[in-house]
Amino acid sequence: MKKIKNNIRNFFNGYGKKKIIENFISLSLIRVADFILPLIILPYLIVVLGVEKFGLTAFAASLVNYFLNITQYGFSLSAVRDLSKNQDNQEKIIEIYNEVLSTKLFLLLLTGIVYYALVLIIPTFSEYYLLYIFSFGLAIGDVLFPKWFFQGIEEMRFITLINILFKLSFVILVFIFIKEEEDYFYVPLLQSIGVILGGFYSLYLIKVKYSVKFRFVPFSTVQKQLNTSFSSFVTLIVPTLYSNTSIFLLGVFTNNTLVGYFSGALRITNAFSSLNTILTRTFYPFVNKGKVEKATIKVNNIILICGLLVSVMMFLSANYAVLYVLGKEMLPSIPLVLILSLSPILLSIRTVYGINSLLVKGLDVLYMRIALFSSIIGLILSFILIPKYHDKGAALVLITSQFIYAILSLIFAKKKKIG
Repeated sequence: MKKIKNNIRNFFNGYGKKKIIENFISLSLIRVADFILPLIILPYLIVVLGVEKFGLTAFAASLVNYFLNITQYGFSLSAVRDLSKNQDNQEKIIEIYNEVLSTKLFLLLLTGIVYYALVLIIPTFSEYYLLYIFSFGLAIGDVLFPKWFFQGIEEMRFITLINILFKLSFVILVFIFIKEEEDYFYVPLLQSIGVILGGFYSLYLIKVKYSVKFRFVPFSTVQKQLNTSFSSFVTLIVPTLYSNTSIFLLGVFTNNTLVGYFSGALRITNAFSSLNTILTRTFYPFVNKGKVEKATIKVNNIILICGLLVSVMMFLSANYAVLYVLGKEMLPSIPLVLILSLSPILLSIRTVYGINSLLVKGLDVLYMRIALFSSIIGLILSFILIPKYHDKGAALVLITSQFIYAILSLIFAKKKKIG
């Protein structure tokens, strides 16, 4: 343990200490807010709306997530990498910003048309059309909020300020406007208002502070950007074939109550997996610079150790986490949290050998194929396990797919001698 502490101390003392610590604290604050704020409102929503209506809002969010992943188009990998390599080139930063944001707005237009057509045509969706219409605001806000820009230039404190401000506003509005079960459709509306306002403010901030003005680029440039970032897009979107689809198929094959239990377990899992997300986003721009190989090795060791410790903590505290975070109405989520407790260590392995090794070395296509293979296996398992084992089947699908993803990333990184 003493050696680990010394390695961490030496790393921070030697390589961009101030910037790394600042970014780590910024992202940590976001994750703390993501954990504490739901802790405040989740029990309230479950009691007021009931597990069924809470599950319905989660089901609507899972549908929007398909379209949101399309509009994100893998730019949290490709754009961040490009920006981190050109931090001292203002002209290049403006070029990347305009190309990426123009592409995302183009994708938003296309997905919006398809999404609203589905809501109007499919009876299951049109029955709760207000819920689904308001839910798409989450995709709009995500496009307008260029987290990838702040991450790429390593100025993540602005993400923190904007996120916390508008998420706190959402919590306050929930207690003001949601008073009974029939108010369920206000949940995505209030969320959407917050993220959209946050998006507009971040665009204003980029224009004023960084002198980066947005201008639409020609469609030919958008096409080029779509081609260039395609592998990153596939890498990020295909895991939704087993994670988001698990929620979606659970709603199709079972009922909204089980969707609620599984969604609650996922929220617990995401909270415990937050440390891996923070470490990945903090160090990804750094490792892309490729200046110090030893520093990258230390970063990867830190991520792996933290992943293992968090998985153990999640397994041991599953009962307490569900009871005190979600409430006694959600106790059936406990077995799901136990199954999903492997997630933090599997995500850490994937980060180290996939993102920080294969992607950093430019092996985007190989990493895309790994993601695609593991996701297809997950999709197949979804149709087998979810109808038979319901919410537990959904949890098994998620963990199995993550295991395949992590192990294949490790195998190929070792084979290429870069991990």
